[in-house]
Amino acid sequence: MSAIFSILLLSACSSLSDTDLLIRAIKECNANSCTLNFREIYTNDWTDIYIVDAVMEPSEISKAIGHDCNCEMIYDGSNLVIFIDSAGVVRSHEEPVANVDFTNAYSNGMVHITKDYPLFEVVIAKVGEETVYRLAHVSLPPASLPGPTIK
Repeated sequence: MSAIFSILLLSACSSLSDTDLLIRAIKECNANSCTLNFREIYTNDWTDIYIVDAVMEPSEISKAIGHDCNCEMIYDGSNLVIFIDSAGVVRSHEEPVANVDFTNAYSNGMVHITKDYPLFEVVIAKVGEETVYRLAHVSLPPASLPGPTIK
């Protein structure tokens, strides 16, 4: 049976709090699988979340998300989590998500999570000595809501 974990965000301004929330929620999965609801992990001041895990220039990121990201170059091994509402970027932070793999949510080096499709199934696997957390959309958005495209 899947469990839905929710962790309240105490301070939207604290990058450390934001970073800790996702990793903590994933690691609290006590079975071999569970369901995460991004609407319950992060405050409700966003309509979309983009997780950038590829080497990208700020101009590429801004074009892909449709708003000025006001961010710096993203390098290999670093992830940028961007929260967006209808007016633009609400907040962003860098987040180490080692051993986390979004299996069916990538588009052009980004994961796009919408408020309408916030559920991800977490499957825990052992790869050698490492524990790997594979996250997959429980229900994918319709074709009318594609991930970002970079041209």
